[in-house]
This record gives sequence, structure tokens and C-alpha cells, in this order.
Amino acid sequence: MITRRKLLLYGVAAPAVPWIAGVRRAHADTETYPNRAVRLVIPFPPGAGADFIGRTLGRKLSQDLGQSFVPENRDGANGSIGAAFVAKSAADGYTLLLGTSATMAVNPHLYPSLPYRVRQDFVAVSLVASTPNVLYVNKDLPVNSVADLIGYARKNPGKLNFGSPGNGSVGDLSGEMFKLMAKVDMTHVPFRGSAPAMTAMMAGQIQLMFDSPVVGMPHVKAGQIKVLACSASKPSPMLPGLPTMSQTPGLEDFVAILWYGVFVPRGTPDAVVQTLSRAVQHAMASEDVKQELLKQGMEPGGDSPGDFEKYWGADYEHWGNVIKVANIKM
Repeated sequence: MITRRKLLLYGVAAPAVPWIAGVRRAHADTETYPNRAVRLVIPFPPGAGADFIGRTLGRKLSQDLGQSFVPENRDGANGSIGAAFVAKSAADGYTLLLGTSATMAVNPHLYPSLPYRVRQDFVAVSLVASTPNVLYVNKDLPVNSVADLIGYARKNPGKLNFGSPGNGSVGDLSGEMFKLMAKVDMTHVPFRGSAPAMTAMMAGQIQLMFDSPVVGMPHVKAGQIKVLACSASKPSPMLPGLPTMSQTPGLEDFVAILWYGVFVPRGTPDAVVQTLSRAVQHAMASEDVKQELLKQGMEPGGDSPGDFEKYWGADYEHWGNVIKVANIKM
């Protein structure tokens, strides 16, 4: 006989079953992560530095974790389109963002109405790689040093065009910092990505640009363009013999670092974040990946979520101050 007490017990217990099953499934998925293909969103077009980094990382993670890490280019709006896509994705570890200094540290200070809140909607997983920005110039421009370039620009106000991968990119901000600190007049020409900007510079449509070593150093070695300096605070071991911007009088505080890191949507289980972080650290410590990055002038990363969070926060503040002082508005 079913008593009133039993009915009450059944009534309470029945709806709890699906919830408990859901928790168990989620726990099982976390324990076996990854158990299916993972999407790695690269918020810039093919040919950009982020594309090279993302595909290198995806290939290594696929080997180490036994599941496909599929690179997917979702470019536009200086990386904001791809970042917004990931921010709105399920927080389950199967959609990752290869964030950059532009998407995660610059854009929030330039665009007041981004479709995501960068510091609230993402969790830092691990730094992948970093590199100083590099100043490239057209091979026919009659300059061979940063001081030469400043002198030429002052003698030819308004005649130099500098390119960048897009409005608000680190390349754009580096050019604006250079204008401000060197007291020169140049015109910014934004492109949709680094590759078309580099092509335009080799063709003489623009005269200079700031970008990563992976984008320009192969063209330097081929004699198609010239390189003048890097934007690290001290000479980079990845770019031997190349002076820094800060060695030129008036540019002592000129620093602009490009970095790439893995992020996941806020709410992703910590066990998944830790698994991904350890996998990235292992990938960046592997000799084949290290050598591949070093050849491109990139310093391999690989750190804990906590350490990467601090690094990200410091750069976020740095670019916020630069944009405020330079009064840069989109």
C-alpha cells in the first residue's frame, strides 16, 4: 500500500533524479576531458602571427591529449568577433580562445560597447608565447636606424604612412606611441590583418609598420624590407643584434609586447582549466615547439592560470594608461 508519506517521498525524489544524473555526467566529462574534438578559435585571419601560434599549439595539443584541437579563424574588429564568439560559447572546455594582447588588453580600453566583458567573461589558462613588436620599414626608405627615421619624418611631415593589422591593434598603438614620443607627423593606414599590411609595405604603399617577428623577419632575411629595432625594454635574445626602441633618445620608455595566450569562458570547470594549462605548459616546454617558436623570434610561454592572470592584468593596465595619456579614441 502506498501511504501519503511514500507519495511525498516519491514526489521529492523524482525530480531530483535528472539533476543528479546531470551532475554525474558533468563530473564524468570533466574526469575524461577531452573526449571529443576541441575548437581553438583564432580571432585573426590566416597569415597573421596569431594564426601561426594557434596552429602550432593546436597540432601539439592534439598529439599530447589524443583529441583534435581544431584551429578556426574568426577574424574581424581587431579580434573582437572571435573573442565574443568564445565568450558566449558553452563553458565546457571545448571552445578555446587564442587571445592576444590586442583582444584581451587593448580592445576594452578602445571600444566602450564590446559584446563581451574581457575581465569578467574569460578565465586565463596559460601564456603561449610573447615577443616584442618590431619596427619594419620599406627597403627603399633612406633610413637605417630609428634616429634616421625620426630625422626623416621631421623633415617630411605628413608624408610617411604607417600600416597596422587594424584599428586599435598593438601595431596601431605602437605607431601612435612613436608619433607622440618622437614628435613626428605620420598617417595611420589600417589593414585587415598583418599579411596585407606587409604586402602593402613591400609595394611602397606604406613606408613602415610595427608587427611581430613572425610576420616580418622572413621578408627581412629575403632582403625585401628593412628592420630597425624591437620594442622590448632590453635587447631580445630571440632577435640577436637588433637594438631596442628605448635606446634612442626620447624613446626610453617605449615598450610594446605582443603576447598570445589560451582563454576559456568564465564558468569552465577548474579541473578542465588545470588540464589545459598543464597541456599548454608541456607543449611549450617540448623541444620541437620551442625551436619552432624561437626561429620566429617568439619566446615560449607556459605558466599556471594564476601567473598568467597576473601577467594579463598588468598588461591590461599598461595599455589602458597608454591609451589614456595618448588620448587615443576609435
